[in-house]
Formats: sequence, structure tokens, C-alpha cells
Amino acid sequence: TMLERGVKVTVNSDDPAYFGGYVGENFAALERDLGMTREQAARLASNSLEARLVK
Repeated sequence: TMLERGVKVTVNSDDPAYFGGYVGENFAALERDLGMTREQAARLASNSLEARLVK
């Protein structure tokens, strides 16, 4: 996967009212539907924190 290859993948809620999902719900869907592990979820969350600091 891109995550395994070191790509800084993140999970976002671009337009939750339109798409029907906030970040927490998006993470839950990834775990439920794609079998995302807690380790992968932690990496995605960490990537999000790193990305917010990019200038």
C-alpha cells in the first residue's frame, strides 16, 4: 500500500455534511470495511499531525 511505502497518507473529512462522514467515522469505516489495523490508524493520525505543520 502507499502507507507501507512511506507515502504520507492522511484521512480527512473534506465536506462531512455532503459526504456523510466526520474523521472518526471515516477511520471506523476504514477499520470495518478495509481491515485497517490500529497501527495503521496511528500512522495515519501521525501523518495528519505532521502535515499540518508543513509550510
